[in-house]
Amino acid sequence: MKTVIILGGTSHIAKGLISRFLKQPDYRVEWFGRSAERMAAFLNTERLSGNIVLHGGYEDFFSVRGDTVINCVGAGTPDKLKDDYTLWFSVLEQYDDLCLDYLKRVNPAALYVDFSSGAIYGRETAGSGLRIDPNRIQPPDYYALAKLYSEAKHRAHADLNIVDIRIFSYFSRHADPNSGYLMTDILKAVLNKDVLKTTDSDLIRDYISPDDLFALIQCCQAQTKINTAFDAFSRKPAAKQEILSAFQEKFGLKIEIAELKSGSPNSTVSVYIPKDHTAENIGFQPRFTALEGLIRETAAALKKAGME
Repeated sequence: MKTVIILGGTSHIAKGLISRFLKQPDYRVEWFGRSAERMAAFLNTERLSGNIVLHGGYEDFFSVRGDTVINCVGAGTPDKLKDDYTLWFSVLEQYDDLCLDYLKRVNPAALYVDFSSGAIYGRETAGSGLRIDPNRIQPPDYYALAKLYSEAKHRAHADLNIVDIRIFSYFSRHADPNSGYLMTDILKAVLNKDVLKTTDSDLIRDYISPDDLFALIQCCQAQTKINTAFDAFSRKPAAKQEILSAFQEKFGLKIEIAELKSGSPNSTVSVYIPKDHTAENIGFQPRFTALEGLIRETAAALKKAGME
């Protein structure tokens, strides 16, 4: 039996991965986070069971031998940061260093999966390259620089198995409706039967589904030696207007056009989609388009809320 260690369980990425690993009979999950009680409540609410051990805190981290270490710790959404952008540096590096130390001290052969961001490509047009004036570094640049630094550090550890998965857009049934992103705002409006206030600008985003993200990680686990970064992509990106129209039809979404300010570091990018599909070289083939994944996960969230 193989052991997967997951750090941080409050994010919906972590919850989606945990629910899928628990369905794998050949895996044991060792979870580490600040509140084992909250994770236990999540498992109970979702009626999840399986081979999982919950660790409240990280005191036992180096005493557990794992085959895969997945770092799901985040510094928080822009709304929750409350302008303390230093957390994008301090928190992310703290737990990244913890994982690197684990590989060096406990199991150098283990696979370390960290989540990076498409923000490293730049905010003007994703894929054009990160361009930052060092004399005018702005808050939206902080997140990109923190992630780029992390990726560079990982590539420097060429002797270790490390994969950075660049998330451009992700949404699941476990998303916090109050996160302040487009899809969580849509989810909140649908759940509350409220009006979604949004701008009239169109955007193109590529939301990878939880199932496809899990499949990508499985492809990484199948490699004997790997140290690289992959863009996470769906079968097809979706335009904002396409998403809104589909949600109006399927979920009765009500929309009001308004002038709004977004705190997302990628809010100024009109086309924010992965262009590097090298994950195909390790066998990754996504099952769902971005829109299919959004509809699938929203339907599951409504079912969980008793609003089928």
